[in-house]
Amino acid sequence: DAARLRALDAYEECGGPAPRFERVEGIARRADGVEVAAAAYLYVGPIGDGVVIAGGDYAPVARARRPTF
Repeated sequence: DAARLRALDAYEECGGPAPRFERVEGIARRADGVEVAAAAYLYVGPIGDGVVIAGGDYAPVARARRPTF
């Protein structure tokens, strides 16, 4: 609903003078083949000295960045 999307937009820093994310809406297909309305947030903020993650799988990168004690 609209109130939930506004809350998510605020959480994702979507909109305003310097947005970090942009919400896009489309159709997603579930594993059972049923198509449903969906929304995704695309990062549009500065990338600085970011690196390309080969294959797009962030999990191994995140594990490698965790501090060990």
